[in-house]
Amino acid sequence: MEKNKKIIKLCYLQIAFYVVFLTSLLLHFKRGLDHRAFALLIILTLLGCASALTLTDYLKSLIRRSGFDVAGVHDKKSLEEKLLQLQNADDTLDVGVMMFDMNNLKMINDTYGHEEGDVFIQTFASYLTRILTENSFLARFGGDEFVIVQNHATWNQLEQMNLQLQTMIDTYNQTADHPLSYAVGYELSCKNHYYLIMDLLQMADEKMYQDKRYKKQLQKNGPLAARRSMLAESISTDSLKEKIFTLLNNRSEEKQYAFLMTDVDNFHLINDYWGYEMGTNILNFILKKLELFPQTLFVNRYHSDIFVGIIDITGQDPAVVREKISAYHKQAIREVLESYPLNYMTLNTGVYYLNDTDTPAEEVISHANIARRRAKETSTCVFEYNAELSSTEQKRAETIHSFQNALAKKEFQIYFQPKISGKTQEIASAEVLVRWLREDGTLWFPDSFLPILEEINPQAVVHIAKTASLLAEEEDFLEQQTALFWKEIQLPSLPEEVSLSIEGLNALHPAMRRRILRQAVGQFQKKDISAKQLAALEDLLRKESGKQLDFPEGLRAENRYGTLVLSRRAADAPRGFCYALPMEEEIFIPEAGIAVLVSLDEKKVEISAETCTNVFDYDKIGHTLFCRTRRQGDVIPLRRGRKKIKELFIDAKIPRAERERYPLFVAGDTVIWVPRLKEAFGAEEQTDRKVWIQIRRVQE
Repeated sequence: MEKNKKIIKLCYLQIAFYVVFLTSLLLHFKRGLDHRAFALLIILTLLGCASALTLTDYLKSLIRRSGFDVAGVHDKKSLEEKLLQLQNADDTLDVGVMMFDMNNLKMINDTYGHEEGDVFIQTFASYLTRILTENSFLARFGGDEFVIVQNHATWNQLEQMNLQLQTMIDTYNQTADHPLSYAVGYELSCKNHYYLIMDLLQMADEKMYQDKRYKKQLQKNGPLAARRSMLAESISTDSLKEKIFTLLNNRSEEKQYAFLMTDVDNFHLINDYWGYEMGTNILNFILKKLELFPQTLFVNRYHSDIFVGIIDITGQDPAVVREKISAYHKQAIREVLESYPLNYMTLNTGVYYLNDTDTPAEEVISHANIARRRAKETSTCVFEYNAELSSTEQKRAETIHSFQNALAKKEFQIYFQPKISGKTQEIASAEVLVRWLREDGTLWFPDSFLPILEEINPQAVVHIAKTASLLAEEEDFLEQQTALFWKEIQLPSLPEEVSLSIEGLNALHPAMRRRILRQAVGQFQKKDISAKQLAALEDLLRKESGKQLDFPEGLRAENRYGTLVLSRRAADAPRGFCYALPMEEEIFIPEAGIAVLVSLDEKKVEISAETCTNVFDYDKIGHTLFCRTRRQGDVIPLRRGRKKIKELFIDAKIPRAERERYPLFVAGDTVIWVPRLKEAFGAEEQTDRKVWIQIRRVQE
């Protein structure tokens, strides 16, 4: 401040020199001084001008060295140096930034001139200096904006400084020609110290403009608006994701953070009973308390009564972190109950530990939200996200979003569990069981989806039970009808066969016909016939006599002179083969139902859906090619080691009956290709000589 006073005094001296010289010249003209006096005055004038210029240069250099501007406070360059110093510090915790913006400066400059505007600025700056402490740094940020950087600050201190300033300015405005007013925003690094210090400045700036908009709205709407409480501004999802990404992307390896999402349980009841204004005040109060949680890096209202935050938990056990959060919540609730006429309030917090830098920010938010809901459901107040919770929530979401579609697709299956009478040892009744057979083939039991459906709709279980009861009655009736029709269309047959009248089957309703066919197939296999196989079986009923259909599990259906005969087909005897494969000649292999072409000319190979083509390194093969069935001990070379053909078939789940007729391509005694499974000596881009092998399916 001493330099500042010195600069002001030197400015006054400069002005005094000009006044003296000008006055002397005027006196010369009025009194008619002689030439010597006139020359002396001219010399003095020149000396004064030279002194003024020298003083001006000196003042400019002094100003540059001092870092102070016309307001008598530090300039923007000094502020930047201060911020850079803080940025490079090891610990920026508890650094406060206050941003001030003067109102009506433009109006003063336009109406009364910039000199009056400078006085206006200096007046405001003088009041700012009165609220400073030994840990304060005041600078003019530019135009009508000022910044105070406060070391070792607390929220209470920043608030008291602002209240002190407002009190002094209110007193000044009672007699001032040009009343002073300002907007203010302040932030504390206890919740932002992982950001650049400029980010702290930016956040204070945003709050300042929020305050400015609010005060303009007060002036526009009058006293009524002044009595209204202003809810803390919420953060957008995009801004929240940006902050999470910034933190994860810039943290050091030893740093550990936790993302929190907190809500007020049944907050709508507070709004409904006490009114929205009190609800707003309570939310603002809670936000301020959350900001003061130890090692808080960031906290903000997300939406409605939900808050989000990030805390530094480096070196802390998760159990300790959980206990700290729970204890602080209890303290915050106690202070709310002491300050407002509430009798009960609960906070619920979901915790997600930011361990993986690759986790997308949207997943971080989603996981914390899931944990928050679980905290609310379990009344634990604090709940940590984990892998089990993730699986549960995924199952829950899948159940909710696929239920209606599952109903439409009739994925819910009804089963009947017979109840045997102890006296007669006969079926006395049946218990209806429901299963959810999903599209992927998995079977869900009621205990895995009914509780979830009950959460959505408490009457869901009741409705399902009623539906199951009706279905049970209908199923019982259909079973009785099936038994009656079975007796009518069943024909005498040989042992190990089932014979049914095709005419009788075609005369039935399609639904009853399918039930009869399922029952017939059930005589030979436990697995239910698929819809595709059932359709093929119905199609067989409309074909001429002699046509037959083979099922994968050894069941054969034959249209035999108006009778559908189901029986087990005899196992086909293995049919081994071995064919030499000359170049440029297509060889037919009837045992496998294929034709094979080996060619050195790619143009002779036709690529289509009916062919299977592969290319090999001709120089590595070096032998006559054969197509044959497998032999004992056959192996195929791999890049690392080799693999038995038997194991290859087992891994690929090739049916045993098909293994003996599966074509292998062999060079000498080495298997080079098992179509659609494995290959050896495949050609690469740089291969000089290539050989193409093409397989074409041929109808037997």
